[in-house]
Amino acid sequence: GRSYLPPVTFGLNINLSLQPNWSIETGIQYTQMQSTGAVSINSSNSLQFSTTFSYKVDEYLYYLGVPIILNYSFAQKRKTSYYFSTGLSIEKGLIAKYVANPEDNFSGMQPIYSHNAIKGMQFSFTTGMGISYKFIKHFEMFGQPSVSYYFNSLGNQTTIFSANPLLFN
Repeated sequence: GRSYLPPVTFGLNINLSLQPNWSIETGIQYTQMQSTGAVSINSSNSLQFSTTFSYKVDEYLYYLGVPIILNYSFAQKRKTSYYFSTGLSIEKGLIAKYVANPEDNFSGMQPIYSHNAIKGMQFSFTTGMGISYKFIKHFEMFGQPSVSYYFNSLGNQTTIFSANPLLFN
């Protein structure tokens, strides 16, 4: 089986006020996903000797995305704001990298490195509730527990999003 680490996302967003309590948010986000699994390769020769080689395979996936989020502020006190948030995110896979490390003690076995492009787009829907604190003009820190649903990407990559499409963030 394959085990998944939580995705790590960094981003820069801008938030534009529409009306006193409503705003729209967009930006750019970079996501890295990592998973680990195992694979066995059987090898035989003309003398009918058969050997099985086992590898631990680490997979690293890199995505670039654009969120489009609608926020509704339901309470505000001085520099602190409480809000609901909902929106979509569109992500394009950049590259998939693989490292296969031998688990057997055969002489001369080396790690195998590989990479390929990621096909398809990843779409998701997110909703949550948050709190933000404006520490200087035009800059805020925030915390936002949310739930996200990741739609089937129609690509060939198996990710934490295809294995567990409903995630709590």
